[in-house]
Amino acid sequence: MTRRVNWVGSRKVMRQSRRDEWPILIMLGALIPVSDALRTMGGTVLIAASALPPFGALALLLATAMAVTPFLN
Repeated sequence: MTRRVNWVGSRKVMRQSRRDEWPILIMLGALIPVSDALRTMGGTVLIAASALPPFGALALLLATAMAVTPFLN
């Protein structure tokens, strides 16, 4: 019975992996070094120390990510 359940569960995983958007997953993986570089170079401290409210900083990060996305995709 357990083998049957595992086999059925693995079939569900296989079907889900076919539906995944691989370009988006690759782009997200490519953004990991960008976030690490932002942290290493002090960008996160600069954002935290800015006079922007939290939603303003989030909007700035979102706009930056949207501007960079076409070059990474």
